Amino acid sequence: MATRDGGDILITFAIITGRTYTLHRSDTLAPGSWAPTGLTFSGNGTTAAFRLPTNTPTRRYFRAEVSP
Repeated sequence: MATRDGGDILITFAIITGRTYTLHRSDTLAPGSWAPTGLTFSGNGTTAAFRLPTNTPTRRYFRAEVSP
């Protein structure tokens, strides 16, 4: 889920223990347009939370890539 928190965007989602997650972003939904944000972490069975500044284009999409 993504919500505004002050001047930032707060992204949260449930994570699975033992999995690795990489957050990607894109200004469009076109294939091949996704780029890593540099945020990667290991799952621990809780909820992941990322705070990103909103000094970005007015529309931005995010997705989490999950690796075993």
